[in-house]
Amino acid sequence: MDSRKKAFIPIAVIFFAVLAILTFTAVKLYDHFYGLHRIKAEDYLPEMAEDEYVVVYDCAYAGKAIEVDGEVYVNLDVVNDEWARELFFYAEDINAVLYTTQVEQTEFPVEGPEVEVKDGEAYILARTCSEMFGMRFTVNEDDRICMVRKPSGQMANVDKFRTYLLQNPDPEERFYTAEVGRNDTLEIYGEEVNGYYFAVCENGYMGYVDASRITLSPATLTVKEPDIWETDEDVLYSHVISLGFHQVYTSEFNEDVYYPIYDTSYYLSVLAPTWFSLGENGSLKSLVNGEYVEWAWWHGYDVWAVFTNSFDDELTYETLSDTYKRRALVNQLVSAMKMNDIDGLNVDFEGLSEKTYPYFIQFLRELSIGVRSEDIVLSIDTVVPSEWTDYYRRDIYNDLCDYVIVMAYDEYWGGSEVAGPVSSKSFTVNAVIDTMACGVAKEKIILGMPWYTRIWYGEDYDDLETEAVGLRTAWLTVYDNDMEVTFDESTGLNYAEGEVDGRRCRIWLEDEDSVRWRLKLALDSELAGVAAWSIGLENGYIWPAYEDLLMKANY
Repeated sequence: MDSRKKAFIPIAVIFFAVLAILTFTAVKLYDHFYGLHRIKAEDYLPEMAEDEYVVVYDCAYAGKAIEVDGEVYVNLDVVNDEWARELFFYAEDINAVLYTTQVEQTEFPVEGPEVEVKDGEAYILARTCSEMFGMRFTVNEDDRICMVRKPSGQMANVDKFRTYLLQNPDPEERFYTAEVGRNDTLEIYGEEVNGYYFAVCENGYMGYVDASRITLSPATLTVKEPDIWETDEDVLYSHVISLGFHQVYTSEFNEDVYYPIYDTSYYLSVLAPTWFSLGENGSLKSLVNGEYVEWAWWHGYDVWAVFTNSFDDELTYETLSDTYKRRALVNQLVSAMKMNDIDGLNVDFEGLSEKTYPYFIQFLRELSIGVRSEDIVLSIDTVVPSEWTDYYRRDIYNDLCDYVIVMAYDEYWGGSEVAGPVSSKSFTVNAVIDTMACGVAKEKIILGMPWYTRIWYGEDYDDLETEAVGLRTAWLTVYDNDMEVTFDESTGLNYAEGEVDGRRCRIWLEDEDSVRWRLKLALDSELAGVAAWSIGLENGYIWPAYEDLLMKANY
């Protein structure tokens, strides 16, 4: 071979090597000063322990997952919030996770393959979530990301090489989270912004993608919804419900029990006696009377037995936080209802603390399975929405119960420092509006109304005293003391003021006028009906309102 050719080869190799180095260096210098820069996952991901993953779902960091023996487990709170509609419940006392639909309950023991517990928190096997809810999990072990595909998400196919997920939707943006290749799949969120979509790639990286570099396609996954029971139309009432709570103190069907319902039952469709109460050690105390039920049925009325916790939060917590006691209580209730052919159960648990509340919701879930299998109507009483009941889950009431009774009274109560009405018009209207806003359907709402009021003696903030009285007693006080009655525009109630035994006396009266606008509110709002507290406290002057409105609406 020509020596000159031999010399040329190393020179050419050196030349091209130098050229490659210069080109590489130029590209690097260009990228550094003018090109794109990758943001490391560790710069924007929440800090995680060595065995933990960040869960990315629905365009956000949803929580965390853990790895155990090569399997990924997702935090129970994440699963409940995002896919399971809060149907999972960690029962620490039996070392298991319960999955309670409105049809059945499944138990996953902690010792089993589906559940792991770390630092007091429960985790569910990702594969189990996939099977139950149709979610698809992709694990990025390098950056410890658990990407969960949203079944209803908009999908897109990447059409071009060197496509980037940018930090901002701007062609001048120089920072990106990931480079995606041609034919990769992205999940798209929201509408196009300045020619960009917000997207998440298979590895869980998020950012803005140039719309001209992708092709949108419909979602290819399907979601599996948890079993949600819908109220049987045969169980619900086709007429406007007119319920009367009946406070009873005996299991006998004597004159004290009989005469009040005899006087009022013509205007009612449902009688709700206070028969069940929570006893010590999770027992059920009962005042049920079969004669009462037979009398009601014979005269065409349904009976909903009231179950109360007597405002005892501590006893409620002790009972409902114990899985075995809670289940036993459900069984006792369902058995008592069946044995006495009672039409409905009304749950009146009040004064619940935030500590007790999760166990109460679980109790409702388990109770709903039992009563539903027996075609027993399930209703619940709830106070008017307020800041101090923010943790109440009225939306779950809507899922579990046939009816939700809003107790639109006790606006001013025995502990108030200022005199005021039991239930003003604005208070009542807002009770309905706010309950709907909390997720309760109007056709499930029953408006609670007072058949009582309060007599206030003395001055505000000083020597104020009050007593709750029935309508007869209130009006007798007005007549006997020659009190002046005027209409109070601010409350929508008739107002009486005078002097009794040398002290100032004030009464915001409940009468035909106030009953009339409450009934009209329920009808105009297309609610399920009304419920009055309580039988025996009313007077005969209110019945024309029932006759003109409810009776005509139903017949």
